[in-house]
Amino acid sequence: MNLRSVFLLQLWPIVFGLVWTNVSQAQTQTQTLTSQTESTDDFFKTKIAEIKSLNKADEGASKSYETANLFSKKNYKVCAEKAVKDMNEMTPTSAFFTFEFIYGVKCVDELFEANKLPKATIQEWSKFYFKFDNLENTKYFHGAEMSLHVDFVLKLSEVLFLRLNDLDLSAAQILKLASNLERSKSLKIKKELFLYFINKNDQISARNFLAHTDPELMDLDTLQILSEYYKDEVYSSRIQQIKKSKEESQELKRLYNKKKYFDFLEQSAKSHLMTEKELDLVARQLGWLYVRGKQDFRDKVIESFDALNFNPHQFFWVLSNQGFFKDIIITFNKLNAKKQEMHLSMAIKAYLYSGQYEKGYEFLKLQNILTEPANQRPAILYYSSLVLLRYNKDKEALLLLEPLITKDSEYKLQAMYMKYNIFKDSKRKEFKAIAKDLVNFYPLTFYGLLVAHDEKMTTYLPFIQSSNLIKVNFKFDLEDESRKLKHLTFLFEKGLDHKFRKFIETTINSLSFESQILWAYKHKMENQPLSAIKLMNQVWTSRRDLIHPDIIPIAYPKDYLPAVKQHSVSGIDPFLVLGLIRQESAFQKDAMSASSARGLMQLLTGTAKEMARSMRMSRVSLPWGLYTPEINIKLGSFYLRKRIEAYKGHVPLALASYNVGPGRLQKWSVDRNTIAEAQDNMQSNSWKAQDLWVEEMPWEETRFYVKAVLRNYLLYKMFEDYKPLAECFRVWNCSLEPKT
Repeated sequence: MNLRSVFLLQLWPIVFGLVWTNVSQAQTQTQTLTSQTESTDDFFKTKIAEIKSLNKADEGASKSYETANLFSKKNYKVCAEKAVKDMNEMTPTSAFFTFEFIYGVKCVDELFEANKLPKATIQEWSKFYFKFDNLENTKYFHGAEMSLHVDFVLKLSEVLFLRLNDLDLSAAQILKLASNLERSKSLKIKKELFLYFINKNDQISARNFLAHTDPELMDLDTLQILSEYYKDEVYSSRIQQIKKSKEESQELKRLYNKKKYFDFLEQSAKSHLMTEKELDLVARQLGWLYVRGKQDFRDKVIESFDALNFNPHQFFWVLSNQGFFKDIIITFNKLNAKKQEMHLSMAIKAYLYSGQYEKGYEFLKLQNILTEPANQRPAILYYSSLVLLRYNKDKEALLLLEPLITKDSEYKLQAMYMKYNIFKDSKRKEFKAIAKDLVNFYPLTFYGLLVAHDEKMTTYLPFIQSSNLIKVNFKFDLEDESRKLKHLTFLFEKGLDHKFRKFIETTINSLSFESQILWAYKHKMENQPLSAIKLMNQVWTSRRDLIHPDIIPIAYPKDYLPAVKQHSVSGIDPFLVLGLIRQESAFQKDAMSASSARGLMQLLTGTAKEMARSMRMSRVSLPWGLYTPEINIKLGSFYLRKRIEAYKGHVPLALASYNVGPGRLQKWSVDRNTIAEAQDNMQSNSWKAQDLWVEEMPWEETRFYVKAVLRNYLLYKMFEDYKPLAECFRVWNCSLEPKT
């Protein structure tokens, strides 16, 4: 893919500063590209080539390439001998010391498993192990590198310990080995080390070792060893408790699968489950039985609710997910004061989601939330403020919104947007300052764009400005940056990226923001748009100065725009389809969700078949045809149009139903009459009528989804014509090229 072709890039120069020299101290560098003919594509490609050239001049890189090749060719003996020799000649300052160690240990482990590890080789590795094993040698490692190194130190420690007979180690060295083995999950290692201490008549070390490996004494293997050697009732009793807990968990699972409602409730009340995982599962299962059960069963659950031995969070989650908000309030009132305090936000959400604003207001007063906002958790403040806004208690809502803003909570953006609107409604002049902050700090958000439009600040958005230069000053540790880039280049060029995914992800995330942009561009060019989008979101969260027209296409590509314009059905703005595709699949045509939704617009097979019949597309092979962009766009845009028509042109409602399903949206709306009210308010100037219902949907993913697709749509429209959307703002489906 050519970046120029997907965004109509002008030949603007970029000011970037990246100096890929291996120096030891932090420096500030500014690089100015003065050539008026160098495009953004050329610049990025040049910088990526510079990154790739880092390893060509590194002697350690060539050695590590050879060692990795020996491992891949299963020449483990030569690999193990070469690696330990190389590392004794290298220093930890070398970026490839780590990978020489990793592949050396891999080869040692393969030889050990095959019982072909020579005594001389294991002795050489033992000497290296104790020579190197200190913090001074690892001070050059970055976080992800250190984590990976520690994992392979453990693997080498296990091999060395199991070959103690071939090594002449001192007592201090064995204790050092033992300390490194405390993280081992190997039962064989646990037993061998425990027996070693027992044979040395060091029972304190033996007992302490197993206590360190399993501090909560939940592992049956550890307990079995302790019980066998110490004949202690404490250990045998604990074993019986754990076994009983597992048996009870299995019995509850059986009763749940058999739909034995009352038996399940009775058993859960008297069970003694021990792990958090088991308790959460039972709470979730009881929630599903509750929503599926008859009223007599629900009454019984309510009657015994506080006595049940689990954290009710998962139970409440199921009820909220299925729309049983009034039942949440009833069961919440059955809890004791301590549990109520823990789950207060869930009760407030239940009042909000069910539209019981007046009762919710009385509940807030009863809980002293309005008088003691400083002592409340952010979620409690946020959902309480929504209840107050819906009950037209704007002044009281402000008291709860203010801490969310000043303390930089996760709800800061929403709180600022609501404060801006409250001030504007009450004609307080401070609303202009809040509007400016929203546009400056949140230019790539739904609410930031709304305010930019309403206050005629669109031209202040960084991706609309006509500045020809990006001015960036760099100040970072070049040695550390270079080390990370060498690691990443090594892994990608050797095709090892799938084997070191966690290491790669952590390392990329810790790069300087400028380097992250280059890796995002690299991901985009290699058809990994989701990775590119995630990286750019991370960059822009901290560096708004890098939200620039030349960089925007990395995270907001228009690769499929020609196909969307050609294949989407009439009556749908192509940019609305493009915005939905970005959110659904991040432009991955072969994407498939956990629910088996497929392709660019993430269609379920049943939905796709229904749309194909309506469109008389009899020759489409489903579901595999959904991976063909043209077919997916045609069926998906037709389904989107049907959703919009079903809600009388209300695009946000259509998007909510696209994400969560029309049935669940309708069920939530019944008591509240949300759908009808939203449709009636399509032309309303009231921000409460237009926006608050979105924040009240009980599905967090859907709340985010609706705002994200509309945000994408606005941005794509702005990128296309670089001017405010006065003529179709809030209509959300204003096609520039309506089809006939």
